[in-house]
Amino acid sequence: MNKNETGTILLIFVGMLSVFISCFICAVNIYSVVSQQQYLRNVVDQASFVGTNQIDLDSYYKFGISRNVVLDSSKVQEEVINYVESNYDKSEIIRINVETFDSNVSVFVEKKCNLPIGFGLSFVKISAMAGAKLQVL
Repeated sequence: MNKNETGTILLIFVGMLSVFISCFICAVNIYSVVSQQQYLRNVVDQASFVGTNQIDLDSYYKFGISRNVVLDSSKVQEEVINYVESNYDKSEIIRINVETFDSNVSVFVEKKCNLPIGFGLSFVKISAMAGAKLQVL
């Protein structure tokens, strides 16, 4: 063995270990983002269904059940926001948009993504959108 090559194996080992740790951190963070995105989709989907339950009672009592049920947009807004905020910490939520048109509800939510091994990085954001329509058959 040559005297100039004594630290080569250690250097290669440290280099390979750092590559392995970096790949592990990336894999854990990617899995976390994907699972949080799926959970957000589920919450937004459920929130849109919660919104379709907010029937405009004045219209219902005046005209009865018809094919085009009108929703109370202020109640839809309130119930959807309450549902989303009950599933997340308010500091994580960046934006909630709720749109109501007749019997249609559209919900858009954007939030911060918590990385398990993020080293203080908070620039990752995820969002989801869902819509629902109340139909009387």
